[in-house]
Amino acid sequence: MALIVSRRIMVLLRSRGVWGTVVYCGQSLFELPHRISYIVEEAAYDRKTGLETGRVVKIADLGIEPAKMDGAGRNASGVAYMPSPPSIPATILKDLGWPYKEYNFIDFGSGMGRAVFAAAQFPFRKVVGVEFSNELHEIAKSNLAKISSTLNAAAVDLLCQDAREYTFPPGNCIVYLFNPFREAVMRTMLENLERHYAKGPSELYIIYYNPVLAAMFDGSPFLTTINRTREYSIYRNAP
Repeated sequence: MALIVSRRIMVLLRSRGVWGTVVYCGQSLFELPHRISYIVEEAAYDRKTGLETGRVVKIADLGIEPAKMDGAGRNASGVAYMPSPPSIPATILKDLGWPYKEYNFIDFGSGMGRAVFAAAQFPFRKVVGVEFSNELHEIAKSNLAKISSTLNAAAVDLLCQDAREYTFPPGNCIVYLFNPFREAVMRTMLENLERHYAKGPSELYIIYYNPVLAAMFDGSPFLTTINRTREYSIYRNAP
């Protein structure tokens, strides 16, 4: 353990310098209670629910053709799928207190289904998970079969589909994103949303968790920001 820590510090010193390393370590200590809480919550979720949602998956293990991988979001380590923190989607939806029966909920990059199942605890008109990887889609279907009788949404659909080809349903909609795409796919998805919601008076809300591409949303003329925290941003279509 001491050797691992020593090597990590050496890497930090080379990349950040002495002062940058001090700042990074200070921030890490400040965030430690939050990180420990998240790890404990994460470890307990699948065990408690009997589902498989907590595994992280690298881009090469998604079962996607190499030529089609460019649009998938990923971190610096090549991780393309990790689930939303267990409590986040439900907490946001509960706090905002929408008239759920009047809305559809759509999760792009739904993976193994965790955010879909959290949303389906609310009485939405329909909850939809859109996932490009068939490997993750099949796991989500297996998970859904285990808990479908416990859900409160009127309908739950899991689609294995390119998000750029998804046709949005009529009526009010809440879109959930856990940074699933890179710029090109995200831009196309936003353009599709803008065209769809320019047709009528329906309401659109976008919950963007880990908003790496927030600038694209902030600069979109058809969206306005209604809430922003350190972890997520919420937008709605401009009235």
